[in-house]
Amino acid sequence: MQEASTSQGNSQRRLAAILFADIEGFTAIMQQDEVLGRDTLAKFRRATKTKVQEWNGDLTQYYGDGCLCLYDSAVDALRCAIELQQEFRDEPKIPVRIGLHLGHIYVESDHVYGDSINIASRIESMGTPGSILLSQSVHADIKDRTEFVTRSLGSINFKNVAEPILVHGLANEGLVVPHAPMASDSYGLQILVIEDEPLAADRIIKIVKQINPNHVILDTLDTVEDSIAWLDEHRSPDVILSDIQLADGLSLRIFAGRKISCPIIFTTAFEKYAIQAFEVKGIDYLLKPIKADRLREALDRCIAATPQINDSSDQLLEEFKTLLNAKSKDFKSRFLCKLGTKIKSVPIESVRYFYSQNKITFIVTDDGSRYPTNHTLDEVDELVDPRLFFRVNRQFVIHFDAINEIQPYFKGRLKLNLLPRCDEEITVSSEKSPIFKTWLDR
Repeated sequence: MQEASTSQGNSQRRLAAILFADIEGFTAIMQQDEVLGRDTLAKFRRATKTKVQEWNGDLTQYYGDGCLCLYDSAVDALRCAIELQQEFRDEPKIPVRIGLHLGHIYVESDHVYGDSINIASRIESMGTPGSILLSQSVHADIKDRTEFVTRSLGSINFKNVAEPILVHGLANEGLVVPHAPMASDSYGLQILVIEDEPLAADRIIKIVKQINPNHVILDTLDTVEDSIAWLDEHRSPDVILSDIQLADGLSLRIFAGRKISCPIIFTTAFEKYAIQAFEVKGIDYLLKPIKADRLREALDRCIAATPQINDSSDQLLEEFKTLLNAKSKDFKSRFLCKLGTKIKSVPIESVRYFYSQNKITFIVTDDGSRYPTNHTLDEVDELVDPRLFFRVNRQFVIHFDAINEIQPYFKGRLKLNLLPRCDEEITVSSEKSPIFKTWLDR
């Protein structure tokens, strides 16, 4: 494998054999025995540093419990991988997965990038402890070398890769080969779970595995600080499942100032504004308790989506943070209404709904009284607590307790009967009906 490199601007494009390796279950090792965890990582780094150099490779970067290495020769990369796994089988054993791909990369002064890096990473994530997996491009380069014994695992559809890639397992003595190939339509996502309630975290993981056993839970974190540290030390997951309220603050702090290169699915119990924001922006939002069909839909969208660093991510998170803060802000406790020369103070506890008629907004209270207010309905929608009031359409903002009856209506709409009684026909559009139902069922 020899190909001259070419320069494009500040980047150098060249062909390279790319090796990814990581320690499977490293977080669990650290949780069970911190001393063992440190010793395991130290051995992993000593071995990779020594072996990669011996086989003419470049140890480009460590990612927490993993590393990225580049070689000019696929043969050297495979020989290095074999010797690494041999060393990791010696006591103390280390559960390491290794993946290789041969393709073009772009090299700049401080980092490397390219689709081939992504492919090598995906192949490595398919492995099991003690395995070495390689792409068809590596296999084609070493197929005439009798020193390497390989076994085909079939063609795999990787996310954001245009064509399926034939993956092989190295079957030399002592190496582990996954028992069965993954079906091409059962791509597994690498998922990071951020949840501070153990029962909720266990439920999420159980549902994820039921949806697709090939989905991989990279880690489960329960604080903002641990999550920040994890993202600093590891490659980006395919998707993040994150609760909003964590023990040490809002999870939004995790993403502040960080370019988000994967979808985020927020899992919490929150009001209509957050739901609307996520539906518009395309980041999903699931109410607890999590339902399997909704999580399946969300994960399917993540598989179909193209993860990319998006300049709008920070703006979205700031917008959502503002919406979250609305939950704890002081909402209006009473409305002052002018009745001729008199002023009536209407406490919010007595209000059942607001409605607009002839450009005037009226308040209807629990005893059926009606009072005009100087606020527009848009202003009212911002002033009242969204946990108690819902904007069902352009004309009505209603309190939860005002709903007497809900009836299915034409074309997926809902028809509402209110108390105190209202002569107007009140309907909820088919687009807003799911949000309204979620608000009711929170």
